[in-house]
Amino acid sequence: MAEKICMQSLHWADQYAKKIIEKNPGKTYIIESGITPSGIVHIGNFREVMTQYLVYRALLDRGEKAEFIYMWDDYDRFRKVPKRIDKSYEQYIGMPVSMVPDPWNCHESYADHFKEKLMEELNILNIHPKYLSATELYKKCTFAKNINTALKNTEKIKQILNKFRKENLGEKWLPAIVVCSKCHKETENLEYVKDYTVKYRCSCGNEETIDFRKKGNVKLRWRTDWASRWAHYGVDFESSGKDHKSQGGSWDTSTLICEEVFQKPVPIGPMYEFINTKGNAGKMSSSLGNTTTVSDLLKIYTPEVIKSIYTAKLNKPIDIAFDNDIFNIYNYYDETEEAYFGKKTLENKKKEIQLKRLYELSQIDEINEQIPKKISFREAVNIVLYVAEEKRKEYAFSFAEGEGDKLIDSDKKIIENRLNCAKYWLDNYADENIKIALLEAPDKKLDVGDFKKSIKNICDNLTGCQSQKDIEQLIYNSAKDFNKQPRDMFRILYLALIGKERGPRLGGFIEMIGKEKIKRLLEGYIK
Repeated sequence: MAEKICMQSLHWADQYAKKIIEKNPGKTYIIESGITPSGIVHIGNFREVMTQYLVYRALLDRGEKAEFIYMWDDYDRFRKVPKRIDKSYEQYIGMPVSMVPDPWNCHESYADHFKEKLMEELNILNIHPKYLSATELYKKCTFAKNINTALKNTEKIKQILNKFRKENLGEKWLPAIVVCSKCHKETENLEYVKDYTVKYRCSCGNEETIDFRKKGNVKLRWRTDWASRWAHYGVDFESSGKDHKSQGGSWDTSTLICEEVFQKPVPIGPMYEFINTKGNAGKMSSSLGNTTTVSDLLKIYTPEVIKSIYTAKLNKPIDIAFDNDIFNIYNYYDETEEAYFGKKTLENKKKEIQLKRLYELSQIDEINEQIPKKISFREAVNIVLYVAEEKRKEYAFSFAEGEGDKLIDSDKKIIENRLNCAKYWLDNYADENIKIALLEAPDKKLDVGDFKKSIKNICDNLTGCQSQKDIEQLIYNSAKDFNKQPRDMFRILYLALIGKERGPRLGGFIEMIGKEKIKRLLEGYIK
C-alpha cells in the first residue's frame, strides 16, 4: 500500500522526493542534516531532522536508493561558558567542542554529552541516519581538496560574501582557519603559501607550516564549509530554518559558493517554520532558556504521534500542545489511522489519501494488517483518573478488547504508552478542571427533588448493567419512565457525583469508579 499511496500523495515530502528524482534520476540520493553539539537539541532544531527524514522516507517508499547523513559539526569552536557550567571552562573557549572535557564527567567530550541524547531520541522514533563527525573527517584530511580550492578562490568567495555585508572583509581574510596543534584553539592568523600548504602563528606562540593533505587541523569557515559539504557528498536535499534563509544569509551565500567555487549543483532546500509550545508565543531557543526536548514530548506523546506532529506543512509554524489541546493532536492522529484502515471514508478523496499518507509516515514499526485495538487519549486520561493504579492496565486492556478479538502485543504496547503519557500529563500539565474527582459524600446542599424515583431506579438496576452502553441506557430509561428529560437527568447525576454540571461520559465513568461505589453515593441522596 505504501508505494501506491506515496505515488498519489500530495504531501510535501512526496512532492520534494519527486522533484529530487526528476532533477537527477537514477542515483543514490543524499539527504543531509546536522547540528553543532554544543547544547540541548530542542524540538525546534528537531524540525530539521524530521524534515530531512520524511523526504528520505518518501524516496525509499518510491523504491529509490537514498542515504540520510547526519553531520555532527563538532569541530566548531566552544564559544562561551553556559550558566550551569563552572567558570573555569573559560580556558576552553576557542577549542573545538569535541576537544572540550565533559563537565558532567559521563562522556569523553562536551560534544559527546549532547550527541548521545539526540541519538537516543532518534532511536526511539526508529530513525537511524548515518552519523558523521566533522572532527574525524577533518582530521582524516577528507576535505583537503575543497580546502585548497577555496583558498585558491579566496577573492571570489570574498566577493560573494561582500555583496551582502555592510563592511567588506579584510585584505588578509581567508575562507579557512586553523586549530592550533599546541593549544588546540582556533586561529585566523594564517597565510596560504602554495597548493595544500598554509603557515600560521597562534596567539599561544606556536608557529607551523603544514600540508593539510597530511595534517588535518585546517578547516573551512561555516558558509564555505556548508558549500564544501554539499559538493563533496553530492547532497540532493537539505532544508533549513528561517534564520538561514534571510536575504544574503548562509543559504544564499553558500549556494553561490557551491556553484561558483566548487562548481557543483546545490541541493533542493526549502525553508521550514518555527516550532512553538502551546501558550508560548516565542520560538524554541536555547539561549532564552525556553527549551523543550523530544524527551519532554515523549513523556506526554507516544512516538508515532510525535512523528505525526512533524508531518505538518513546512511553511506554517507548529504549535505543540501541553494544555488541553493535546486531545486534538491525539484525535487527529487517530483520524489518520481510521482513514488508513478504511474505518473512515471521506468524500474528498485527495484528503483521504493525505490522511492515509500521514499515517504511514508517522509509524515506528511495520503496519499491521488490522487496525490496532487501543484507547483514545481521553479514555486513557479517564482511566488514570478513576481506576486504581494496580487495576489500570487490566481495565484498559479489557476496555479496548471489548467483545472482539484478543489484543496482540503491539496493541498492548500502544495502550500502555498512552496510559503512561496520560499519567505524566495529568501530573504535570493538565488543568485542574480536567481532574474531576468523585465526591466523598453526598452534597447536602443538592436537592434532587423530583429525580428521587429516577435515581432509585438507577440504584436498583445498576448492578445488572454489563457495559457502559447498558449504564447509559439505564440512565436514559430512568429519565423517560418518570417523565424527566434525559439531559436534566444527566445534569443531576453529574452534580450528585462530581459536583459539576458536566463531566466525562457517565457510562465509562461509573464503570471505572465501580458500580457499587456509585450506588452507595447515590443512595445517600434518596434516603
